Amino acid sequence: TLAEEKQDIYEVFDLTSSIPSSVKDLDASLFNCKHRHYIKVWILCKLAEYNVDWVSHLMQLNLHKNQLTVLPESIGNLTRLTKLDLYRNELTTLSESIGNLTRLTDLHLYLNQLTSLPKSIENLINLKITHSSNVTNLPTSDTKPSTTKIATKETTN
Repeated sequence: TLAEEKQDIYEVFDLTSSIPSSVKDLDASLFNCKHRHYIKVWILCKLAEYNVDWVSHLMQLNLHKNQLTVLPESIGNLTRLTKLDLYRNELTTLSESIGNLTRLTDLHLYLNQLTSLPKSIENLINLKITHSSNVTNLPTSDTKPSTTKIATKETTN
């Protein structure tokens, strides 16, 4: 299970002895397990929490085609992101912590299993979302009009 994979994180990658210096370095350090891509994202988010310089300054993160079914809650630690590409995964939900990414301007959600977006998405006033047309439940605010731009677009890639 995913919980068991998280328990074994230190067998997958030992953060105490060797902190990766790039996403490529991190990717090369992980063995090929079922939840490899989730673990990579989880580690990135944890490194941001620990203020590892190169992670804390990530502005773009491309996670397309990784078979992700969920993003870790700690995705909200990557507060300098301006672009997050989640194209062609298997996401059914997004964490409320996505609302912490206040610099996010582009969020690509094509070809996922999302039917709704979290309410916290309203915090991202400069955000343009591109998503699959199956997202039918969009957050609405009772107190202010949403400035989030949502583009419904399908892609064939």
